Amino acid sequence: MSKWGGPRVTRLRRRMAQQLPLQCWRCGGWITSAADLTIGHIIEVDRAPELMWDEDNHKPEHRRCNLSAGAVYGNRKRGRTRTAPVTSRDW
Repeated sequence: MSKWGGPRVTRLRRRMAQQLPLQCWRCGGWITSAADLTIGHIIEVDRAPELMWDEDNHKPEHRRCNLSAGAVYGNRKRGRTRTAPVTSRDW
């Protein structure tokens, strides 16, 4: 299976950037800059690798929304959740 990245993704992003402004499918805000545009997958690539290059599975996202969603998804897969910070004293 090929990996996500390289010239193929660059072409997809350029094509999507020509349609700016676009609405981020995660937060609903408007993406106005090509630098802030990333391509999100509706169904995660590790769940359906055959849909990685399927443009029906692509949605525009803010870079911060994409990174945040990826971190949440990855942590959930690893069984990690947010916990209260450890302190040196038990008040």
